[in-house]
Formats: sequence, structure tokens, C-alpha cells
Amino acid sequence: MDPLVTGAVLGGAGGLLRAIVGLGKSIAAKRRIRWQYFLVTVVIAVLIGSILGILTSVSRPIAFLAGYSGTDILESLGKIIKVVPIDIK
Repeated sequence: MDPLVTGAVLGGAGGLLRAIVGLGKSIAAKRRIRWQYFLVTVVIAVLIGSILGILTSVSRPIAFLAGYSGTDILESLGKIIKVVPIDIK
């Protein structure tokens, strides 16, 4: 199999695993699951993981971990960054 395809698949799998771990944390905390949000998160996680897997397709474990950690980093950034409304006059 082409190394880029392998990197994309493994990175996507890492992103998918990260989304499933987040779902498990929400279930354990007995939070209400927003399924639409979860599905969007899974799609984005797989896309980001695939891209990072391609970029780091040096070895299979690195591609997988890049997909997992890349999604985790973006999720953390989303919690830090606050959107400020802009008034247009």
C-alpha cells in the first residue's frame, strides 16, 4: 500500500479514536450527548488525523499518534479561544 494512503488511514484512525475517547469521557461524566456535534467532531477528527498522518507518514505509529494528538490539540485550542462579537455600524 502507498505510504501516503497508509498514513492517511492511520492518522484518521487516531482521530477517530480520540473522538471515541471523548465520547467515553462524556458518558462517564453522565453528560447529555449531542449526537450531531459528535458526528461533526468525528468527521473533522478523521480529516485532521488523515492530513497529519500524511504529513508524518515516516512510520505507522507516528502517523497514528499524530492523528490522535492533532485532534486533541485542536480541541484544547477551541476551549482556550473565545469568540468575541463584532459590532458593525
